[in-house]
Amino acid sequence: MNTRTHNAHRALPSRLALPALLALLALLAQALGACAPAETRPAFSCGARRLELASAYYDLAREKLALHYRQRVDQALAEAYHASQDAVLLARATRNCIDFDEVVRRQAIDLIKSNLLFQKLVVSNMRDQDPGVVVDLYGSRYREIFKSDIQ
Repeated sequence: MNTRTHNAHRALPSRLALPALLALLALLAQALGACAPAETRPAFSCGARRLELASAYYDLAREKLALHYRQRVDQALAEAYHASQDAVLLARATRNCIDFDEVVRRQAIDLIKSNLLFQKLVVSNMRDQDPGVVVDLYGSRYREIFKSDIQ
């Protein structure tokens, strides 16, 4: 066997090994890329979900108050108050979330403040079950102030 044919046989495996090695490296890189996290934030965010639900309760409470203003439905006031209270409780529950950070904290505080102010508005629109208390407070001016209360 001369040296020329001997070197030709040696070069053949190295020529085939290079594309095979590149293909193996490409597959390895693809497999490692599939294992890497796509996002730094988790797919499920406890704080964001609770704030979303609290906002939905707040929107429901506002709709109930608007219903009371449009149609004078007294039951809508109670429903608005309770929906607003549920929104406050959900916003406060974000403290227990694992992803509780400054952004979630600030959003929860803003939502709680809005709901507490909203609850004061709802309570100020509620009638007292005993009109005698209001009559004692306003005396002779009761009929002038509460015209819709006289039956």
